[in-house]
Amino acid sequence: MPTFTSAAISDTVNDCVEAENGAGFSTSAALNCISSTNVAICQHVGLYFAGVTVPQGRAITAAYIQVKPTVGGDDPNLNIYINDVDNAANFTDSADIRSRAYTTANALWEAANLGTTAYVNSPSLTTVVQDFV
Repeated sequence: MPTFTSAAISDTVNDCVEAENGAGFSTSAALNCISSTNVAICQHVGLYFAGVTVPQGRAITAAYIQVKPTVGGDDPNLNIYINDVDNAANFTDSADIRSRAYTTANALWEAANLGTTAYVNSPSLTTVVQDFV
């Protein structure tokens, strides 16, 4: 029988942003997911889902992240990876996002004009999560 798991990030220390050049690490209620070839503004965003466990070998049938875009942030152009370790450290214990180990599989999220009035789902992350499990 399929199992459904939903997890929310309710603590600002469980989401963070780090600049490509390693400067500007911060936690925030709003995360700016921007894409740029300028390393001064290119960002890595980390999301930590506390208490979520997936048994090894479990078949993943659907996975996605749901977000509410903000003004100027409704045109995502990014790749989504998973931190490829058991029991990943949260961002209070390990603030570094860029040097963590990541899955080989990733999901590209390119979209335009998602709007800012409703929550939207990312593209399917099923392959990415399955690669991790």
